[in-house]
Formats: sequence, C-alpha cells, structure tokens
Amino acid sequence: MANQRELPKTVKGWVDLLDRAPIPVTPEELKAAREIVANDRLSLRDIAERLQQFPPMVLQVMRAANRGRQVDNRAESLEVAINRLGLGKVEQLVKAVPSKPHEQLPRGLRQSLLISQHASTQANGLFAQRLARLWTEIHWGSLLFLAPVWALCSVAPNLFEQWEKRALTHGEDEGKLEKALLGVRLSEIAAQLSERWGLPEWIARGYELLGRDKRMLVRALHIAHHCETPQQQLQQLDAQQELAIWLTQPANTVLLANALAVAAHNRWGSPHTLRWQQLTALYLREPLGQVQNSIHQLAAKSARQLPASALWHPAQALLWPWDAVRFTPEPEQPEAAAEPASKAPPAPAKADAAQEQAQKAAARAELAKQLPQWKALVTQLQAAPSPFNSVLQLTQCAREAAVTCGMQRVLLLLPNRERSFLVAQQSHGFTEPVSNLKLDIPNSPLLRKLMAEPAMLHIDSANYARYGAHIPGVLKPLFDGQHLLLRSLSQGEKVVMLLIADAGGNAIDELQVQTFTRTAQALEKGLQIYAKRGRA
Repeated sequence: MANQRELPKTVKGWVDLLDRAPIPVTPEELKAAREIVANDRLSLRDIAERLQQFPPMVLQVMRAANRGRQVDNRAESLEVAINRLGLGKVEQLVKAVPSKPHEQLPRGLRQSLLISQHASTQANGLFAQRLARLWTEIHWGSLLFLAPVWALCSVAPNLFEQWEKRALTHGEDEGKLEKALLGVRLSEIAAQLSERWGLPEWIARGYELLGRDKRMLVRALHIAHHCETPQQQLQQLDAQQELAIWLTQPANTVLLANALAVAAHNRWGSPHTLRWQQLTALYLREPLGQVQNSIHQLAAKSARQLPASALWHPAQALLWPWDAVRFTPEPEQPEAAAEPASKAPPAPAKADAAQEQAQKAAARAELAKQLPQWKALVTQLQAAPSPFNSVLQLTQCAREAAVTCGMQRVLLLLPNRERSFLVAQQSHGFTEPVSNLKLDIPNSPLLRKLMAEPAMLHIDSANYARYGAHIPGVLKPLFDGQHLLLRSLSQGEKVVMLLIADAGGNAIDELQVQTFTRTAQALEKGLQIYAKRGRA
C-alpha cells in the first residue's frame, strides 16, 4: 500500500501506480471463485455468470484478455474473455488474486464494489431489456465502470473517506477536491487507465464525457432540467439534431447507471441525484416519476440480491424521509468570543411546529368561508335519485367538493379491469397534465393495502418517516410535501377508487381532514345511488 507521501500528482503517475495495484478479495471469495472455474460441469456462460458476484475477478480476467488489443478486437463480456484465454489461464489468474480477511479489506474498496453492483442492477433494469441486443455491453460496462476507483481505494484507502467527509459532509466542490487529493481530475485518470486495461470502450467514453468532453452532457442536462414536459423536451431535441443523435447513443447507459448509483450514495432527494434522474428520463423518453419509481425498485432489488453486510446500500434510505441525508453537514463552531446570547441553539422543531399551527389556523379560516359551497356539493353527491348522467360527472363533483374543503391538489384514480394499475380520472392543482399517470399496484405495498379494502391514511410530519418511503415514486414530484391524505373508496365489496389530496404541501388541519373524510363517504354513497340507475 502506497504511503500518502508517495502518491503521484500526475495522470501518468497515477495510471502507472494503479495499473499494478492488486485488488484483494476475502479468502472465502477466492475459494468460491476457484471452485467455480475448476467445475468441469459448468459451461463458459455458467462460469461467467457465477464469477460476476466477485467483480475483482471479472476485472482480472477481462484486462488479461484485452490488454494491448485494439478497441474493435476487445472481449466485451466475461464469457468471451474466458473463451479467449482458456480455462487453464483463467484458473491461474484467479489463483493470483490476493486475499485478505474481511476486516482487513479497505472499507472504501468494499463500498465502491457495492456501488458498482448497484449500478449494474440499475443498468440491467433500466436499459438492458430495452436494448436487448446490447445487453452484454451494458451489463459488463456498468459493472466495470468504477474499476479504476476500486484500484484507487486499494492503493490509498483514506481517499474514499476523505471524499465522503469533505464532499458529502462539508459540501466541498468535487472538482477542486479531486485536484487537492489527486493533483488531477479523477475522470482523466480513469479514462486512461480504462484504455490501458482494455476495458469496454463505453467506459472510457463515459469518463471523457465527465472530463474533457462535457459539452453535449451539459446541453442534455439543461434540457432535462428546464423542460418540464416530454413535449417541450422533444421540441428542444428536434431543434438540436446533433444533441438528439448523441443522446440516443447506447454507450451513455453505463455512465447514467453509475451516476445514479453514486449520487444515491448520500441522498435520494438531492439536486445532484435529481439531475441524473432527469437525464435518464430524457434518455428513456419516459415521465420522470415513472423513471424514479423504477430506480427505487431496482435499488431495493439490488439490496436483496447482495449478501447482508455492514456496508451502506442506498435502498436503506428509501425508508427515510425524502429530504433526509446520510452525511449531515457539520455546523460551524461558534467563535470563542461570541456573546452569550449567540450561544442559544436553534430550535427548528419548535419553529416547524409554530409554522404548521399557523398554516392550520389559516386553513380553518378559509374553510369556514367555503363550508356553504362544500355542503351544497356534498348534498348533490348523495342526492337520490342521482342527478348525474355519468360517473365522470359524479367524480367531477367530488373533486370540486375536495377543493372547497381546502385541498389544493387533488387526484382521483381508478383501477383497470385486471386491477394491476391505477389511472387518473380527475385532477386539480397540478402544473402539468396527469392524464397519462399510471400507478402499478403490485409493486407498491401501500397501494396493495389501500386497494384491498377501504382505508384512510393521513401522512404528516410526525409519521412521514414511517410512511413517506412507501409513497410511489411517481407521486412524490406531484405531492412534494410531508402532508398527504389518501382514501380508498368501495362500491359493494370492492375498492373502486383512490382519492389523494394535499393542501399544497402545507399542514392539514383536523377540520380539513374531517371534511375530506365526509367528502369521500359522500362519494361512496353517490356511487351506490348511481349504480341503482343501471347505467355505467
């Protein structure tokens, strides 16, 4: 292991050092890998599939097969690399991988390997099925993208901790921090090291996008961030054909998957994470909420696939409040000569409580003005015989009743015939259309529970930590506060609708909750009365 004083400060110096760097595994992993390679009952594909659980082994074989070869003659998959080298050579390479007890492996190395495995799961789920013929390039490229970082963490393990502390905890600029720690940008080292090792071409291309060739990446991020609707994004891309062609290149998938995994290492709700999610949605030409939901599900899948350990996995943070961070910025220390009054600590909890009380008081005052109109709408909902000529008219009336009881954003959804997803029928208060919104029921424990039987859930700042992570990802950009009402409605023995509303992110007063509940009950009764007319 190189001493801190011996670390180079040039790209060539780092590449020479990392090229020779051993990346150790545990004795148990080494034994398992050797048994896999020695098993003559396994096909080459089976061996490659089983070895991928040990990324350093994959790197050892791939760089041995590709070192010194031209780009168009490189093995793009582990199976091809094994076939090119022969099992005898592969067995020698596996035996040559150094091993250390688990507790002696640098934490940064183990953590970076986990991030790579998470990125591989994201890549396979988001891109590989859509680009099935390029599955090999996407799978192995995403798994090996951070291989230069593995070597760096093996040689200088304290650098990973420095990155976590200074970039994530203190918020230092990552570009400046890389130059302070390495003397150069990490992307420059990684791009050249990837080329020397003969890793898949998409890896070096991804690092070049992060380093010297940022122009296209910055333009695409600008469109993804500033154009809120797919139609606006398409118009911008149509006007910039060069950018549109670049964006659709499959090589971008390995960078996107790894950027998502690295960004989530600290916080799901950060602007940095959101930028990469927006760019991924632009690449896939899918709504942001739908892509976010897929990303969260794939994070959970990755955590289930990996063996239990003390390492951090971003899936754990899906159970936290949406704005929570893993590395909390450290407060500045007060000066020793400060006045006594300045020593009083802040009281954010009290300030939040006071703000919520003020919001509730204002809501009660506004509701008092709206009560006559609300009562008239509720009476109309329950009138017999039903005054409505269609279910659409009935739900429109219910939507207006919810709005008059103080709900600023309202969404009413119906299940499809197979009850596999919910679609929006009525909405109010959203800045962009939600008519194409679709919520998958089987993939959401919360939706499954609400659709199993009529139920009411009031999420607020007190219980958001418990329930917030279970809100489907596609809903979070629409209802971006910590206060939310969800009510499933039944007709007979079956749940037929889901009503979701909030007060624009503000705290919801108890009187608002009562009138919202009464509105839902009136809608249920109105559905029963309407059904007796015998018209659908």
